[in-house]
Amino acid sequence: MPSLPIGTILRTFIQLLSNKTKEKLTNMNTPFNLSRYARLVAAETQQFRKHYLYFGATVILLALLNQHVGNNAFSAISVIILLIAPFIFYNHVYHSVKGVMYTMLPASNAEKMAACWTQCVIILPLFLWIIWFILRVINHVVHPEDVSSFINVNATISNYWNAISAQSVAIFAVMAFRRRKWQTLIAILFVIAIIGTIIGISWLHAFQQYSENLPFEWTTKPWVFHYAEIILMLIFPFGFWLVSYFKLEEQEL
Repeated sequence: MPSLPIGTILRTFIQLLSNKTKEKLTNMNTPFNLSRYARLVAAETQQFRKHYLYFGATVILLALLNQHVGNNAFSAISVIILLIAPFIFYNHVYHSVKGVMYTMLPASNAEKMAACWTQCVIILPLFLWIIWFILRVINHVVHPEDVSSFINVNATISNYWNAISAQSVAIFAVMAFRRRKWQTLIAILFVIAIIGTIIGISWLHAFQQYSENLPFEWTTKPWVFHYAEIILMLIFPFGFWLVSYFKLEEQEL
């Protein structure tokens, strides 16, 4: 019986391996597959490369105009970019034409949401941080008299956390609203701000009257603020990330 050439065997093995991999990647029975997720993140990064270039050019241009780079990696412009990025990256999720391509991607909604989270919360902030780091080094070379610390770690972490917490609302708007996403979000936030202001003023007035009638001095305990921070942390960003995923699950074209 004639033996098969080694090259034929290797080609057959590679083809079978490729078919197995393709079958595994396109098998949607598993809600989350790391290979599909990694491919989706890579494809989106490639697709968004022009946006990343525009964001980077904006940061560099403003740094040149100001002729100074602060020791806070996430300054106002970086925070603004993080807030508007979800609307730029995923504005066409539910579009009747462009949204079809997103829906037909060989990835589950869990993988799509994870890819969105990776782009907005990890890759984009890391990209902005790298640009800031390079500009900060140049600033130290040009202005050696700058004696401030190279990086204000506390301010950077605080600004980053506040930015992604606010950004979670933007991600929710992208996944929840079909049309006029940022306009709808601004309108809702405006109404909430008005209602919250009215309730807050009314509550403060009632609380002051109540405190005057107490036989002892009322002081707000520190644990009240501690638990309030925990509740807000659960809502911003974790709560909005979770609700955004459920809204994506409900999508219908």
